[in-house]
Amino acid sequence: MAKENRSCQRSPFALGFEHGAEAVEDAPLHEIESRVPEYRIGYVIGRTYSEAIRHVSLEAGFKLAGELGARFDIDKADLVSALQVSAGCRRLIDEGYVQAAGRGSGSR
Repeated sequence: MAKENRSCQRSPFALGFEHGAEAVEDAPLHEIESRVPEYRIGYVIGRTYSEAIRHVSLEAGFKLAGELGARFDIDKADLVSALQVSAGCRRLIDEGYVQAAGRGSGSR
């Protein structure tokens, strides 16, 4: 029976996605920066998904993805690859990274 439970464990990405999708506000930096990169990417994508639905706006979601990606020190190429987005959506993610950098968040 214990063996069956182990096979149902969520990956770090899936756990991050779940936590991000459930969040109503951004997690504190110290809670996210200690997590593995897969969790951080999952969290950002989960928050992006949740915000896009909340605001009925993919644009708002992708800008948030860029802002959180910069804040949580996620490589932009890794985030874009995980999101599998078009060039137009990538531009919105880039804007989010630039906006976050202007506020002093993140370095990528």
